[in-house]
Amino acid sequence: MNNWQKPRNELIETAAKIALRGGTTTQALAESFTRWHYAGSRPATAASMFSKDLDAVIARQRYEQMCERMGALNGKAAELEAEGWRYVTVPGRDEGFWYHDRLGSVNQMGGGFESFTQATEAAYNSAVRTYLH
Repeated sequence: MNNWQKPRNELIETAAKIALRGGTTTQALAESFTRWHYAGSRPATAASMFSKDLDAVIARQRYEQMCERMGALNGKAAELEAEGWRYVTVPGRDEGFWYHDRLGSVNQMGGGFESFTQATEAAYNSAVRTYLH
């Protein structure tokens, strides 16, 4: 028998949105949602199950967000390469920078960026790149 006063899937989706913004734990959300929306005789068990399912939904949503960010990042990298940029990296490390044969590096102070992500965002949004267009 369903002892939830609202559809449980909707409650989990709402709790996931709250959890993804941060500031609370999934266990605290599960206990709170159970206290307000569960009318059964075993609230501790219901909260535990809610928390487990909430963790799974959050993991899925974070994975989807990461895939979207990586897809966008790879798209930016492909555009940079098509424009004549090449990524220069330190062997064995993630740090590096984008370099254009005609204009040089985006990082005019020298050195590299801490990660491919930082370097790609900096190059893609740089004034140097804007100059090319």
